[in-house]
Amino acid sequence: MKISHKVLFLETKNFLLGKTVLIGALCLVLFGIYGFYHGSQVIDRQQKTIDSVPGVQKNHLEQIVEHGTGKPVSSTAYYPFFFTTNPASPWAKFAIGQRDVNPFMLKVKMLAIEGQLYDSELTNPLTLLVGNLDASFVFIFLFPLLIIAFTYNVISEEQENGVWKIVRTTTDSISAAIFNKLLIRLSVILITALLLFLAAVLFLRLPLSYPTFQLLFVLLLYTLY
Repeated sequence: MKISHKVLFLETKNFLLGKTVLIGALCLVLFGIYGFYHGSQVIDRQQKTIDSVPGVQKNHLEQIVEHGTGKPVSSTAYYPFFFTTNPASPWAKFAIGQRDVNPFMLKVKMLAIEGQLYDSELTNPLTLLVGNLDASFVFIFLFPLLIIAFTYNVISEEQENGVWKIVRTTTDSISAAIFNKLLIRLSVILITALLLFLAAVLFLRLPLSYPTFQLLFVLLLYTLY
């Protein structure tokens, strides 16, 4: 399928000058920035709590020792709590997952441990239903909406403007004309995804390791799908 560079240039210019592209890209960038901020705030708040655990544990045990001096060992062993933590991974700021549902810190006693494993904080059910608007939400839920906004009127818009008849009479292949339009939209979407992911790496300080490149590969495959 032969693609004319001049036709591609004109199609690209016509597409980029449309209001849909500007509004869609701007909304996606704004949601992305908020997603970076929200994910960073949630994980930083959890990490701050986790960092305070050793000091709290030390003070608690000192109080138990002071309170249990001169008392039977069995009485003293009943009261101590032991704090366990689940530190966040470097990619948790990108995708919070269920860290807002499952406890990242537990205060357990030696008795009835099984029941304490399911303790969690009280959370607004509506908040849990909506979920977190983090970076993963932007890629998983908002990018498909952007793709729909870019491609739903590939042919119908030109039919409404009366241009499609001219395209059909001047082009050698209708499929090539449609392919050009889809190729331009795909390129814009992939470039937007790459730039947004690069911004996430810089803003969230994601490590430049193999899992990060795996994540990028999966997101690009998801976008193509």
